[in-house]
Amino acid sequence: MSDVSQLFTESKWASALFDCRPFNICILGFCCPCFLFGKTRSRIKGNNPSEFTYWNENCCHWFCLSLCSCQGVIQALERTKIRNKFNIDGWCIGDWCGACCCPCCSLIQEEKEVLVRTQADGYQKVPGMTAGYLQRESVIERD
Repeated sequence: MSDVSQLFTESKWASALFDCRPFNICILGFCCPCFLFGKTRSRIKGNNPSEFTYWNENCCHWFCLSLCSCQGVIQALERTKIRNKFNIDGWCIGDWCGACCCPCCSLIQEEKEVLVRTQADGYQKVPGMTAGYLQRESVIERD
């Protein structure tokens, strides 16, 4: 059994809360956590990555709540949604502790989890069907 499929059957987080790799996700999580929050939520919704903007609705919500130190509320609720969606073991109180006490580390862990879970085993969101144009080739008969 592959490491990824074994991870999913064990229902654990793909990385530890304080695992600071890869570097680019960690920098984003510590320097601009609202951007990482918005990016992860956009990824969960299955939005097209090419249409992603850092300053999106989820980012604004997190940022506004952080002005009064209440970002942990929305972050804990979203962390619980991720845990439930991917059937990861844990309790709601653990989500709240992670989101309120270590918000940046929690965001980094969530982003890595969503990346691993949505890209494992070749999973790709099925794009909407579109009607294409058919062209008939003309047949030229020569004598």
